[in-house]
Amino acid sequence: MRDLPDDSPKKDSQRLDTGTAPFSETFEDLLANLAARPKYLPEWPEGQRAMPNEILRSALFNCRNRNQSRQFMKDVEIAVIGDGQVFYRGEELRQDDELVWLHLVHLIKKLPLGECVEFTPYSFVRALNWPVIRSRSLKA
Repeated sequence: MRDLPDDSPKKDSQRLDTGTAPFSETFEDLLANLAARPKYLPEWPEGQRAMPNEILRSALFNCRNRNQSRQFMKDVEIAVIGDGQVFYRGEELRQDDELVWLHLVHLIKKLPLGECVEFTPYSFVRALNWPVIRSRSLKA
């Protein structure tokens, strides 16, 4: 009499005992592999700028008169529309600061997170469509 394949259900311990690494080790290897890969910001069109939703919905960048001196904030909770919280420490941020920040984020979007971005002051000012003020160097 020939042995036929056993189609009866096997216990979990029999099914998992295949001589390979347990699932948890394979999953941990997968997570380690993903963690080792460089991380990037999501893509967006070249003519647009992007920022995290909570910052967009917050009053982090205000529109106070530029003739007024900036206040220093120490761990101040910034108003946010909807869910979320933003705490800020530093000099008050205004609309021009937002433009600078948005352009910096735009410059790094193609680089792995944590890398340095390089640019010239001239190229940065031109990209913001701000006037370029040329000053003469002073000789003593």
